Amino acid sequence: MAKGDQIYAYRELLNLQGVYAHHGIDCGDGSVIHYRKPSEIVER
Repeated sequence: MAKGDQIYAYRELLNLQGVYAHHGIDCGDGSVIHYRKPSEIVER
């Protein structure tokens, strides 16, 4: 992956494939910023 690449990981939820997804952005240094909804608390 390259810096700035978007990462999508689709997960199963309640036995339904592709309903739940993680979304992040590659920082280029081995770390990823995980997207969260505005109402969720950001943790480090």
